[in-house]
Amino acid sequence: MRLNKIILYTIILIVISSFIPVSMVAAEINLDAVLKSALGNNNTLKSARERLKAAEMQKKAADSIMNSKLNGELSWQDEELTEDGSIFSTINYSKFLAESLGTEAQLDKADLKYYIAELEYKKTREEVLAAVIKQYYNLIKIDNLIKSQKSAVAEAEALYQNAKKRHADNLITDADLLRTKINLEKVREKLKSLKSDRIKAKEELILLTGINASEVKLVDRKVTSLKRNFEFKKESLLKKANKNRSDYQIKKLNADLIRADIRYLNSKDNPVFSLGGEYLFEDGKVKSSLNSKYQFNLSASADTREQNEKYISVKNLELLQESEWKVTAALSYQFSDGGKNNAEIKAAEARLKESEFGLKNLEAQIKIEVSSLLRQLDLAKNRVDTAAQNLKRAKLEYQSTKSRYQKGAVIESELISAQKLVAEAESNLAAAEYSVQLKKTEILAAVENIHKSFTTGKLGGDSSE
Repeated sequence: MRLNKIILYTIILIVISSFIPVSMVAAEINLDAVLKSALGNNNTLKSARERLKAAEMQKKAADSIMNSKLNGELSWQDEELTEDGSIFSTINYSKFLAESLGTEAQLDKADLKYYIAELEYKKTREEVLAAVIKQYYNLIKIDNLIKSQKSAVAEAEALYQNAKKRHADNLITDADLLRTKINLEKVREKLKSLKSDRIKAKEELILLTGINASEVKLVDRKVTSLKRNFEFKKESLLKKANKNRSDYQIKKLNADLIRADIRYLNSKDNPVFSLGGEYLFEDGKVKSSLNSKYQFNLSASADTREQNEKYISVKNLELLQESEWKVTAALSYQFSDGGKNNAEIKAAEARLKESEFGLKNLEAQIKIEVSSLLRQLDLAKNRVDTAAQNLKRAKLEYQSTKSRYQKGAVIESELISAQKLVAEAESNLAAAEYSVQLKKTEILAAVENIHKSFTTGKLGGDSSE
């Protein structure tokens, strides 16, 4: 009979649980899922992708200089010599058969500008992911503080209820009772403040990732495994920084861009040799040319006018009775442009030296930045150990004070002070643990290795270290 009742209660519980909406149960979500959502939904990243697409189209537009170009024109003209008007037609074709020094420089500039845009996108992506990680752990920190503060409120409420009983028995004064009441109000106010901070943190996480943080529970995982997944060593980090840092790579590309400018400006001083041909026939002509810049041009034109309607000399009229051709060779050279091109070359060379000095300076700054962050990480980890020891001591002192208070050996103010020390120690430990994750994130951001670590499974997973 008893077994039947147990089975019946079990069935009832299953039926009731089936009607509970899934949304009411907070789904756990780790850093990996949060970062994936940010990569897909973050508006700053979406905007950066569109800028990169625009840069890609600009590169294609620049590359089109090597493509064939064909245009034509058809017109009608009425003049005094013609009775019904005439139709004129022209077709022009041009193409670079190979890259000249100047054309190559222009194409190199277009490529470099695109690479710079690509690096700027990657930098934006790193900044967004760093902001997501910081907000993720900030929200976890606040949740932990709220949990600790709820315990503090429960302790304060119990203390206040006990104080009311003792006051009724005339064991404590009105001032002592008021002190416990004020203490209860203060810990409640702090809890409200933390809940307000959590609302703001959730809203910011939603903005960054598109995840509805109110329906999920964030899993408290470390940002990256110190031993197995990522080495926070100076030499390794500096290599990653020089390879990954967008500002460093952009400076190098800007130097290459200036070198391409210098090559293009130097190409302007080269003489241009061209070879052209023209073939004349009764209704029009065909012209072609090829110059030392490997540019080939071909054009054909024709019209419906009669020979006697054209403004041509008697000699040309005689020649046009039959088709004829002619070849022209030309060499052009600009002896002087007033010194403009030479001045532009000198300016570009000065910019190149400036860029090279800036690159060396940035290398030194990166070294200083990484070294400083590593020292800060060591200090942060030491603070965690200290804070943990301090919390252990505060809890022991509180338990001792509480025991003595229950025996009447100490007054309420001493118990309240001991409780405050525990709350402060818990807050300090949460802040210290958050600081360690923050410093790791700052180091990953400094060497721009967040996205790479994430995509290779070294960040955002279930590392428990």
